[in-house]
Amino acid sequence: MPYASFKDLTWTGSIHSESELGQRHRFNVKDFITSRLNPSSFNSATCDAILVLNKSGGTLAKGHTVLPSTTASYGFPYAVQGVAGTAFMAGVVSPWIPEATVANGEAFWLIVNGFTEIAHTGTGNVTIGARIELGASGRVTVFGSGVVCGFAHEASNAPAAGTLFQAYILEGAGND
Repeated sequence: MPYASFKDLTWTGSIHSESELGQRHRFNVKDFITSRLNPSSFNSATCDAILVLNKSGGTLAKGHTVLPSTTASYGFPYAVQGVAGTAFMAGVVSPWIPEATVANGEAFWLIVNGFTEIAHTGTGNVTIGARIELGASGRVTVFGSGVVCGFAHEASNAPAAGTLFQAYILEGAGND
């Protein structure tokens, strides 16, 4: 089994080999019965994640949407290059990392599909089951006329910008 598969969703850091980048893994993230996050049981919501490198030149905040890297040396799915805007995203920085941000040059799990916690723009109330769309600065908001990126799994009423809430994200949002 590949080395990267043993790292959980809380991990960030240096990789041992570039061959670890781009590996995809499915994680159990929320037990349906107990609502406990990061369960070991198979009775849980899951997410798909890819081990990527932060090549943004700065830090990336947990729960924020990010762009795929387009550099020749580290293209996606091996790296990401910065926060996403309203057009498309590669995925969401794992919200379960212990630090608030991932430093430039560090590897981390990028959530690309499934259950996660995602940053709110601070505009509009989100209800359970509501469609959410990509917003500014790597955050999401209630669907209006933008690019749908998922569905709310919990309510988020009048939150401050950057507040994380539970959602189910769709792979490849905006990459039509």
